Amino acid sequence: MPNLSNIAIVLVETQSAGNLGSVARVMMNMGLKNLILVDCQTDLTDEAFQRACGADHLLRSACQVSGLRVALDPFHLSVATSSRFVRWFPTAFSPRELTSKLEVLSPSQKIAIIFGPERTGLTNEHLQFCQWQVRIPVNRNFASLNIAHAVAIVAYELGQGVDSTPSGGGLQLADRSQIERS
Repeated sequence: MPNLSNIAIVLVETQSAGNLGSVARVMMNMGLKNLILVDCQTDLTDEAFQRACGADHLLRSACQVSGLRVALDPFHLSVATSSRFVRWFPTAFSPRELTSKLEVLSPSQKIAIIFGPERTGLTNEHLQFCQWQVRIPVNRNFASLNIAHAVAIVAYELGQGVDSTPSGGGLQLADRSQIERS
């Protein structure tokens, strides 16, 4: 089972500085430390740091990159979060099911959990870089969650099921660059 230090929360095209701070706070609450901002549409403002409420270091240490493909290169597994039904994903896992599926992986496996822009969610272009999908079970008539709330739900389940200390064993996956070379 991967440990929490090898799981990253990846935010794509985030538009609200407040959401950045709220996500950092949730990550700190649940023991996650790796935040990646892809094509961020806002700056780290006072509002972001106010909402982080003590998780300022997560905002300051966030890796900012241009392009989701670049962001995902070091990862072995990329998991899209989307309320949409995406035909090329044979199964969409709930956050709890995702945690269960991760149990067979080696602690050293690097996993990216990807969250899309607030207004649109992940596009098909974003989804093409992911191997798995997570769908949070919500009211189908109103499936839109605030990004920080979505991160909180997924992070909670990960924190409940994933080891925070490394151990041996488990399945080793190839990272993205190894797959593309073959």
